[in-house]
Amino acid sequence: MQPYRHKNFSRYYAKVTEGWFSGNIPPGNVDKCQIVRAIAVDEDGNKSDVATASYFIGYQNRKGYDDISILSLVSDPDDLFSDEKGIMVNGPVYREKWLSGEIDDVADTHVTRKYCNTYRGRGIDWERKVHMDFFDENNQSLVFSQEAGIRLHGNQSRVTQSQKSFNLYARDIYDGNETFKIPFYDDGLLEDKVTLMRGDDPRNYMLSVRMNNRTMYTQKYRMAQVFLDGEYWGVYAIQEKYNSKEYLKAHYNLDSGEYILAKGTPTGYDIKKGDPDATKKSFRMLRDFLAEKDISKEENYQMVCNMMDMQSFVDGYAARLYLSDQDWNWFKNHYLLFYDQKWHWMVFDMDYGASWYANTQPDTNTFLTTRLISKYSLANDPFFPYLKQNRKFRRMFVNTFLDLGNEVYRGNLVRKDVDAFNDKYEDVEMVEDYRHITTTHFDEHDQPGYKPGIYRMSDKMALFCEQRLPYAAQYVGEYFGLEGNLATIKIVNKDDDKSTVKLNTITPTLDKKGQWTGVYYTDYTVDLKA
Repeated sequence: MQPYRHKNFSRYYAKVTEGWFSGNIPPGNVDKCQIVRAIAVDEDGNKSDVATASYFIGYQNRKGYDDISILSLVSDPDDLFSDEKGIMVNGPVYREKWLSGEIDDVADTHVTRKYCNTYRGRGIDWERKVHMDFFDENNQSLVFSQEAGIRLHGNQSRVTQSQKSFNLYARDIYDGNETFKIPFYDDGLLEDKVTLMRGDDPRNYMLSVRMNNRTMYTQKYRMAQVFLDGEYWGVYAIQEKYNSKEYLKAHYNLDSGEYILAKGTPTGYDIKKGDPDATKKSFRMLRDFLAEKDISKEENYQMVCNMMDMQSFVDGYAARLYLSDQDWNWFKNHYLLFYDQKWHWMVFDMDYGASWYANTQPDTNTFLTTRLISKYSLANDPFFPYLKQNRKFRRMFVNTFLDLGNEVYRGNLVRKDVDAFNDKYEDVEMVEDYRHITTTHFDEHDQPGYKPGIYRMSDKMALFCEQRLPYAAQYVGEYFGLEGNLATIKIVNKDDDKSTVKLNTITPTLDKKGQWTGVYYTDYTVDLKA
């Protein structure tokens, strides 16, 4: 099988799916596995179900496939690549708009993407059946086989990225299983849906994981080499989904009907679970209360704290601002979970931060910088300016913000994670190396100092965190009008592994000498607990 390329209209697709149809077909061969699909037919013509198997011949000693899971996905090619119903192509609507002159070479992707199968193809109507063969990372043995549903995942990346992300769904309509047969992670949880996040940019999955077990759980991930219809498709991260009923039951002990879940989209909140009208009313009450009341008064601030999990809100906003994430606002790229009569914020999709582009550098003042959509600056946020009036909130936010810089996104700790990741997947990156679906020119690969995409992005992320704290600490002090000084706190714990120390919202990671230092403003007290 050759990488898919439309034979008649490739030049028309280049604008909206840059690279997919124009010039990014790799020279030479790509790795493949052997797919066998078979049925049994009796003398009366009765047919059995289709049996599918993936065979990797000669992969035992091949570099790039050790210590990483392998996932083979097998589909009806028409479901993915046919012009009419394929979820991976632009499709007839886009072609008609092009041929009629309604869109042309100067139209950007924000205009043209709405006509593409890849972008408009959302929901269960665009879910396609796929067979999964999942192989263990330790001994490359087959762990399980299963029928599932597959859809595209993401927003702009559906159109602009040649390597697409996917969602996989376990449903009884496919093979009687409502969850995947084997846990993907070490917690034993049987998922009913997961995301295959394209693996070229580790910020997609590494940044949010460092926020885990604070006021919210985040999305675990597991790396895998993915083959699609027998052809190598790239390295991916198998990531948990917040809107999985199994996820919410396992982590929050919530059964269906006990919660409301809303996902922030570019145009507002998409209610994943719960009554949309009741959800909007509840959320509107919170926003109106903030706008109408004097939040500097303790009784009003306490009322707000009764309606929302304040620490989760602070965590989410502080992380975005610290990482200089440009692709969020008060609803976009948040999940909202309502239970125990409160709204809880859950972070995800943080890949537009940590040196993604010019406005996300370590010295960027994100408290003042407008984001990708300028009207959604912090000054126009329907929560933050009102909450900022309260002294308790200001103390919580400033201390939490510095907790993140001093520990969660501490430069040497992020660098340690990145180095371990790169060491483990060095050979994987050599295989991936954008060979199948690339966003770089192939001659760049031969240049001195060239690094595969995963190396480049993970290194930029670590470098950002190594340089960020001095700038971020200055900016948060200026934004909140602090008059004190940045003071260094030093913790020394020589009690080996017998005890821990908690500072504000973090448990500091002590060095080999049992020491840790961090910086905080003298305007506010800090909480220390042994």
